[in-house]
Amino acid sequence: MKTEIENSATATETSKSRVIKIIGVGGAGVALADAMNCEEFSGAQFAAIDTDAQSLAVSTATVKIHLETKLLRGLGTGGDPERGRALAEQQFPTIQSACEGANVIFIVAGLGGGAGSGISSVVARAAKETGALVLAFVTLPFACEGNRRAEQAQQSLEQLKTIADGVICMPCQKTFKLIDENTSVLETFRITGSLLIEGVRGI
Repeated sequence: MKTEIENSATATETSKSRVIKIIGVGGAGVALADAMNCEEFSGAQFAAIDTDAQSLAVSTATVKIHLETKLLRGLGTGGDPERGRALAEQQFPTIQSACEGANVIFIVAGLGGGAGSGISSVVARAAKETGALVLAFVTLPFACEGNRRAEQAQQSLEQLKTIADGVICMPCQKTFKLIDENTSVLETFRITGSLLIEGVRGI
């Protein structure tokens, strides 16, 4: 009986010592991470990384990293993943510092735009170099968002797969199987986000 109690205590201590960080990347990723920042995820630490100052201003994350340069004049990435990647590389030490101390890091992002697509793989590499287990949860754009966003999302997804320990992808297009013609666009995005959040909660 004593052994069972000791084993239980050891397991509890191990669980408490495990540090989990959830990092929202880009506008969609920051919004999704904020939605997780509630009692159900009370054991996790939250960080937000974006090129949009307004997105970060309203974020509930404890750590916020604004990737911006004077060259972009506050215009963000302009939908160009290469700009997002370049900005992330410039502040790689800052991103890596935000990842330090975690056993498991969840990266949450919407792929297709410049920030989520360009920054996510750099964050994954920074997280891996700290020794953490890195899991990425991402969404892919709707077909109506165009071929360019679809191609950028796919390229970013492939890059993430080569760096992160695991990638769970939620194609937004498949959400149409769960809704009817009366569902609004905003509600559709909300449903997609909730499915991704459920995936993180499950793990």
